[in-house]
Amino acid sequence: MTIIALLLMLFAIKHYLADRTLQTLWMVEGKRRRGLSFVGPLAAHCGIHGILTTAVILSVAALLVNPVFLLWALPCGLFDFPPIF
Repeated sequence: MTIIALLLMLFAIKHYLADRTLQTLWMVEGKRRRGLSFVGPLAAHCGIHGILTTAVILSVAALLVNPVFLLWALPCGLFDFPPIF
């Protein structure tokens, strides 16, 4: 299995977990609120995406034994936050 195929599979699993398994009713209902009260639940949901993205990058970095990927793990998790928001 190539690294690209592995990453695609892991990110698909990550997205399923973040959007189905780990998303609470508070997050789902909170994203529909009016005004600025939606920010908390949406930020929590985006935070889960960021944490799981960091975990995927770290797991692939450990598999490849590549310290460069370790340096990319946290920035990738942080950069995953705004597009989800």
